[in-house]
Amino acid sequence: MGITIHYEGIVKKNHGPKLISYVEDSARNQGWQIDRKEKNLITVTPHQDCESIIIQWDDTLKFSGFVKTGLAPSEVHKQVVDFFLSNEAPVETIQYGR
Repeated sequence: MGITIHYEGIVKKNHGPKLISYVEDSARNQGWQIDRKEKNLITVTPHQDCESIIIQWDDTLKFSGFVKTGLAPSEVHKQVVDFFLSNEAPVETIQYGR
């Protein structure tokens, strides 16, 4: 079964480095692979059977994307959803849907 999680958000002003750190720490805690890390971009892969999560924002501090988790174990899908719902993320707003 294919499951796709769509997400979008706005980074809190001047909190870009904190968002990178948050994603990096969350990825390490979950055992996810950190693929790429730059000033306004971080890419992590939760599982080998799951697409990468790409969080990249522009001058408006907005980001959006999607990740397919359908081939990964259900616990990975839950981890990804919990990651986006965390109140610890330094974002103004975040929304997700399937």
